[in-house]
Amino acid sequence: GCVFWKSNSSWKLNSFGRFAIDNTSQLFTWQDRRCTQDGFLDSLPAPQSHLRLATGYGCATIFWLQKHKPSFLETYDCAGTIQDFVVAVLCGLEKPAMSEQNAASWGYYNMEDKKWNTSMYVARG
Repeated sequence: GCVFWKSNSSWKLNSFGRFAIDNTSQLFTWQDRRCTQDGFLDSLPAPQSHLRLATGYGCATIFWLQKHKPSFLETYDCAGTIQDFVVAVLCGLEKPAMSEQNAASWGYYNMEDKKWNTSMYVARG
């Protein structure tokens, strides 16, 4: 799954020493079926990976949002798994750091080469 947030404004330490979370999207998970509608998932290029692309994967969700709700993406400047968000909050990271395992679960990440399939992103615009 994936979540979107605004860097430098999505969390603050409150007076109780706890994080107050704001400026984040809902969590998109494998249960999100929007990419299976109208053959959208089938319209995406095949990833150069040992994993097939599936609905709920971060990249598929981003491509769907880019096509159907581009203004939604303009609200945020960071994206990652919920684990990536928690690490960013706890470590005070401006941008997320994603493990290879989480990257693979987003689609378009080649575990053997340890690289994103960036040509796929460029091809999609």
